[in-house]
Amino acid sequence: MGADTVSGGFLGILYASVREARRRAHGGSPLKLDLPVVSIGALQAGGAGKTPVAVALCRALQEEGLLVGVAIQGVGGRLGRGDTPPKLSAPGSTLSVKDAGDEAVLLRREAPGAVLAVGRDRITAATALAKGGVDFILLEDGFQWSGLHRDLDFVVVSGAPGGETVLPKGRLREWPSAYGRADALLIMPGANTAFLDEWAPGGTRFSLSWGSPRWETLDHNATTAPPPNLPLCAAIADPNSLLEELRAEGLDPLLIPFPDHAPMDAHRNRMLREARAYGGVILTTKDAARWGDALEGIPTWVRTRTLLLPSELIQYVLATTPAP
Repeated sequence: MGADTVSGGFLGILYASVREARRRAHGGSPLKLDLPVVSIGALQAGGAGKTPVAVALCRALQEEGLLVGVAIQGVGGRLGRGDTPPKLSAPGSTLSVKDAGDEAVLLRREAPGAVLAVGRDRITAATALAKGGVDFILLEDGFQWSGLHRDLDFVVVSGAPGGETVLPKGRLREWPSAYGRADALLIMPGANTAFLDEWAPGGTRFSLSWGSPRWETLDHNATTAPPPNLPLCAAIADPNSLLEELRAEGLDPLLIPFPDHAPMDAHRNRMLREARAYGGVILTTKDAARWGDALEGIPTWVRTRTLLLPSELIQYVLATTPAP
């Protein structure tokens, strides 16, 4: 692999070097909590699949009788910016997209029995969860957050483009050699893992899979497939992959991409205009969390599916982390 492929050029070298310096500076004496902490992170900036993994792992640990706390930044929301103190969200409570961002709202809906701490400062968030009486903490997007001790560091590997090259040419936040720092790699469906043999040879890996896709209404009720030519409004990292999946299923939607974590107010009017013009719209679960309230009265089909974790992964987590 050539130097330019690895680094992404001079700007890639600069970006990765600054990121590594910050990680080392904050990781000299990480805070250790008196309960298990597992990080679900990624080298890839956006679209790796961390939130679906967090949902699936949270549910699996709850089935083991554990009260799970999740520390999540709340990207795109007020709590994810600046020095705003983290907010605790108890089981059964609700969060707004403006406050907590789309991923936290989605996690709140998909894992209603968990305790969430939403905020940019993961140490404060995790500490609040520990004081709140949880048995187990999941640190969402925590691989680069070295100020907090983790009992396990998972890194999610996806098949999205740019996953072998550092920003700004690619989508990696660190050198590819950082894959070797993970305790285990979680391989998303369709991921190309050939390059991992160079950077993390012999490392522990678990292959994940998707359950069958389903269609739901905004009220989370099952429904039939949408008409074939509706707009697909997708504010996700890799909307083209979803478009190809839908085409393989016989649909031919009009893709209208938006930036990942697109602010609701900034793009809502265009999304509503397209939905009204075509008599309906197709959304992902994350986009439904972001825009659902604005679509009342407009036919909406939400594409949803469940990430399946192998039983060996759950056993590995329980065997490797200290008993709560």
